[in-house]
Amino acid sequence: MQLQTLLTVREHYIDEYRKTLTSLKRVAQYWGLRLAKSLSSEMRLIALIEDADLPEDVKGIFKEMVKTYKDLQKKARELTKKIEAFTQGDEFCQKIRKIPGLGPISSDGLKVAIGDIARFPSPRTLPAYFGLVPRNITTGHSLKMGKITKRGDKLVRTYLVQAASSLLMLDGKGKFRDCQLRRWIQRKRQTLNHGKVVVALAAKLLRIVWAILSKNEAFDYRKARVAKCSLPKT
Repeated sequence: MQLQTLLTVREHYIDEYRKTLTSLKRVAQYWGLRLAKSLSSEMRLIALIEDADLPEDVKGIFKEMVKTYKDLQKKARELTKKIEAFTQGDEFCQKIRKIPGLGPISSDGLKVAIGDIARFPSPRTLPAYFGLVPRNITTGHSLKMGKITKRGDKLVRTYLVQAASSLLMLDGKGKFRDCQLRRWIQRKRQTLNHGKVVVALAAKLLRIVWAILSKNEAFDYRKARVAKCSLPKT
């Protein structure tokens, strides 16, 4: 329960600082200020606001928004560290963290949502549980596959989609070394659009999770022919 609370509050902070950033850029655009995509330096931003030809009350609003954004960002980072430390010695999480694309946050989220892997009798049941399987649509005498069901834990599904997107981005930049997983991705790219490849890869990551947990094994990079150094972690 404590881990679930930390994950939920962290996501709240992230959502809020993204909304604040969007609002800040909209207000800046209205007043003719051009802000960088990433507001990395608070001091530089404050200096930009001070030098701008703006009414003093508008400058005050800008400064308050910048402070809010930075405070939320700091809180999210602090919670990320707490979450990582919370399950540092947890065997469940350590096994999942070795899977390509899955890092501390996604592994901790999966731990909370899955619980006992024995609840899931086959590899397909895990993607279905998290809503990463297409919905069956019956029209007349035909059966069609619709959009994914989006059942289960929305937050964990988001983590999985982010992990899959990171791996696809890596592959798109040519930085994903040749391995079984990369060849699988390339085969999917030939028949599916990008969105469907993301979903298919997220579901595949879950099937890997199921295999590792149900067989009580660790992910073998050499067996899978995946280079650790080439993979992002979400």
